[in-house]
Amino acid sequence: MSYEWPQTWIDRLTWLVQFCFGNLYSALVICYFKSSGSIASLIIVLVLATLLVGNEFLKEKYENFGVCLAFFCLLGTMFFNFLIPHLVHGMGTFWFFLSTLLSAGICYLLWMKFSLKSSNDVSRHKRFLIAPISISFVLIIAYLANWIAPVPLVLKQQIVCKNFDRETYSCDVDKLDFWQRTGLKGATIHKEDGDEIYFMSSVYAPAELKAPIEFRWYYKEPSTNKFKLTDKITSSRMIIRGGRDQGYRSYSKKKNIPSGIYRVETAYKDGAVIGSENFEVLEGLPKLGFVRDSLH
Repeated sequence: MSYEWPQTWIDRLTWLVQFCFGNLYSALVICYFKSSGSIASLIIVLVLATLLVGNEFLKEKYENFGVCLAFFCLLGTMFFNFLIPHLVHGMGTFWFFLSTLLSAGICYLLWMKFSLKSSNDVSRHKRFLIAPISISFVLIIAYLANWIAPVPLVLKQQIVCKNFDRETYSCDVDKLDFWQRTGLKGATIHKEDGDEIYFMSSVYAPAELKAPIEFRWYYKEPSTNKFKLTDKITSSRMIIRGGRDQGYRSYSKKKNIPSGIYRVETAYKDGAVIGSENFEVLEGLPKLGFVRDSLH
């Protein structure tokens, strides 16, 4: 036997539920997309975007209590994961677990109320809890695997350079050629013996939020043509302090690194990637020379 919402709910609130879910989907897609710095987190955003499009065709499905509960659990967890850092000025595993627990708890209360109104036999409605519980476990696993974007952190700018001035956060970068300006060719940085190579980034965070970050340096092995993690660089100065519109600025550096292709990720410490950039380190001087650039 199929259990559905009372007819009064179907008549008056089905459209409202669809409208609210659609708006929440739209907001979450934008927020998580801006914070995505890896393929895995972009896949999560793609799932949300797919559900956003599918929402336009799900009006009849929202008449089913189980479907509403499943969507509410997913959106609730993702929303609380975005909201709580604004309220507590911090982020991390504990707060994500709390987001999941809050969403699952609200779903359970809604299920209890629905079950008591529909039938005295509450056990017959337990199947409605399967989807919310499954979604909660999947989201926890995805978070622990660093697949969920580190909202509300947003990468603003990245620069690979040398001759760094800490006072002005400026440095020398290779002047871009035509292909680099069009985005069809990656960044380069030329070095000479003894030069230190810097990687700088600025990350936006809401006012008063504090979050530790790290820089992960990867080197592309010529023999395997695959990137290998060589260093994780972090320190007490790499703690984002939110509120600056252009983002919190930080940097890492390496000296006497061999020529080759590198990737550096700016990431929440021991967590998801906020942003990354591939570049090539070359010997000598660039044909077009250097220009002075800075983090704003």
